[in-house]
Amino acid sequence: MKDEKIHPLKEIWAGYKNLIVTDPVIEKIAMDRYDHCHTCEKLRSNRTCSICGCFMPAKVRSPKSKCPPSVGKWGAVSDEGLRQLRIQEKSKKI
Repeated sequence: MKDEKIHPLKEIWAGYKNLIVTDPVIEKIAMDRYDHCHTCEKLRSNRTCSICGCFMPAKVRSPKSKCPPSVGKWGAVSDEGLRQLRIQEKSKKI
């Protein structure tokens, strides 16, 4: 099943929600993404991206968000991809 296009405000909301209410799968995705951001010359000292203007600690926690195309360091996670990551996380706990 193809993922529906998500509205940018929903992406922003998801990122901030996941920044406040942590989820181990989202945190893994966020840390992997933020590792790329830390090496990017577009990351400002206030932790915003100079291309899109987003606050990166929140943006990296929005599964549907992606790095701006002109930089392209990380992509969106599909619903199926997120489901698979959750299955993997559960199997590690067993």
